[in-house]
Amino acid sequence: MPTQVSQFTFPVPVRSVVPAAVLAAQAVGKGVRQQTETTLEVKGSLLKLVGYPVTIKLTAWGVDGAANVTIEASSFGFGPLVGHTVRSESEEFVRQLTYILQQWSAQGAAQPPAMPPGGGTGG
Repeated sequence: MPTQVSQFTFPVPVRSVVPAAVLAAQAVGKGVRQQTETTLEVKGSLLKLVGYPVTIKLTAWGVDGAANVTIEASSFGFGPLVGHTVRSESEEFVRQLTYILQQWSAQGAAQPPAMPPGGGTGG
């Protein structure tokens, strides 16, 4: 079972990580399965070529201004194609999460905006 684990520290409040991760999951076409204030599990649809979805689990902890994040992406199945898919979906999720957190940080948002950037609220 291919698995990729990544760890990051973001200069944001811990409470902003999971809301940003929900938006990142939506941006990469994944649905939220479970969510708490500091954890998130998302899962995609069945993959066309390999047959198994990629599951991404996120855990955030730390202090405000130094949110530590662990992201574990995995899928049932075996082989280089499945491993490549897990890695690429994990990397795309991390890119989206990083982008969203950077945007919120640049806006000086102590808390996440009510709508995602470009969500139609103006502003």
